[in-house]
Amino acid sequence: MLTPYYDGDRTGLSAPQRVKWENERRVFQRIRQLHQVSRVDLSSETGLSVQAIGVIVRRLLDAGLVVETGPTPRGTVGKQPIGLAINPDGALAVGCNIERDQVDVAVVDLAGEVRGHRTLPLQEGTSAEAVLRQMADVVQAAIAADPLGSKMVGIGVAMVSS
Repeated sequence: MLTPYYDGDRTGLSAPQRVKWENERRVFQRIRQLHQVSRVDLSSETGLSVQAIGVIVRRLLDAGLVVETGPTPRGTVGKQPIGLAINPDGALAVGCNIERDQVDVAVVDLAGEVRGHRTLPLQEGTSAEAVLRQMADVVQAAIAADPLGSKMVGIGVAMVSS
């Protein structure tokens, strides 16, 4: 099981839990940045031991956040290392952008690809409560429409200032 995420300063975590969380985050981010990477290369990239990488990668695999992509050719003799990549279907997030005349709602997968998008036009004078209700309806419909809707992990909301 992955270390649960706590608020920005992670005050709810003990020192060892913070280190574990930070190492998981570092490994996941390097896999995301490199698109495909072996465990050995992750060890070199992060400075963590191969054993630590193995434990973290196993947790990421078990959580469905990364996948093994098969052997990565190296041009060397011996067993080829197994590549790792982000599993786009590992999790979904919703992004909402509230503007004066519309609300844009997008469902994004773990690889950052937009899986669905809807624009909700707003009438002038629409109350904040009505906008939030309409936005919530669109978000719920987007989640229900995606076969991976149960893997929704978060929502972000942005709004223009007046």
